[in-house]
Amino acid sequence: MTGADATLLAAAVGLITGAIGILGTYSVAIRLENRKAKHLAGIELRKAFAPVLIWLKFTDWNDLHTISPRLKQDFMLHHIAVDQFSLYLSGEQRRNFKKAWYKYYGHDEPEVEPHRGKIEDMLYLEKYDRRNDSIKGKSGKDKAIENIEAIVAYAESQESNWFSCTFKKEK
Repeated sequence: MTGADATLLAAAVGLITGAIGILGTYSVAIRLENRKAKHLAGIELRKAFAPVLIWLKFTDWNDLHTISPRLKQDFMLHHIAVDQFSLYLSGEQRRNFKKAWYKYYGHDEPEVEPHRGKIEDMLYLEKYDRRNDSIKGKSGKDKAIENIEAIVAYAESQESNWFSCTFKKEK
């Protein structure tokens, strides 16, 4: 091998190594940015549900006759936050999240398929009102809290360690 060949070989190895380094750095940067966006969407999801969750938890059930008007009032805010957050979930996680969301706003029967039209036409938040309290022994208030907490739990399950978040494979 001549000196010129060695120089060309060293340049080629350096170029390949540099390209791999750039691609690796780019990949890590993209993953970090996606995690950051998912984290921010999770914050927005928790912020959207926080007022109604606090209201439900700290209002005496004896003072509540119907809670569906309040849930309907905040529904579009919840819907937007849920849609934004679901963009950052993958496959099975997204399907389970959407099931939890549908369980909150839709019918309790599992055979009822999620909506195929306007979501407002599928609302069934009256199931949480006091007159429907015979739902499996739980009050409508407790059932609403349980369903909201199931949705918010997806945002709270974010890991705080940036390194493990970056290199962890999504399920």
